[in-house]
Amino acid sequence: IMKLIYFFTRSDKFRLMLTEPDIRAEDLHKISCKTYVLAGSKDAVKQENTDFIAANIPNAVERILEGETHTSHIVHSTKIADIILELTGRK
Repeated sequence: IMKLIYFFTRSDKFRLMLTEPDIRAEDLHKISCKTYVLAGSKDAVKQENTDFIAANIPNAVERILEGETHTSHIVHSTKIADIILELTGRK
């Protein structure tokens, strides 16, 4: 459906959704800080891309948020703060 929407709209947003993330494993391997890779189970980003990112960042922690979309856990919500506090052991 994304390809169809892009075909008719030529929207930059939909083009990005079709071509991103364009991240090389070699670049992800360079990340040395503690990293949490969060995504929703109904995210616009494909799970395989999320898995790839998390698998290629050394010691990254991946968490898929059930029922969430790309922004539903962030926009007008404290869910993301609660998750970060939990992951960092501060909750």
